[in-house]
Amino acid sequence: MSFNFNIPLSLRDLVKSGGINQYVVQDVSSVRQLAVQIVEAALKEETLELLLQSENHLNSSLNFQQCG
Repeated sequence: MSFNFNIPLSLRDLVKSGGINQYVVQDVSSVRQLAVQIVEAALKEETLELLLQSENHLNSSLNFQQCG
């Protein structure tokens, strides 16, 4: 089985769909926007992790009080 893999050389070609079963770029961001998006994603992940840890601590405390 063989296939052709073409790398677009211009932004216009990168976002233009070439047909079925072809990948295209949906969102184009500047370097500055990308840096902000990376920080926002990291903060969301960290916040979610902190929330899950807090919930685990709360559940552990409630279970301890019920057993005691």
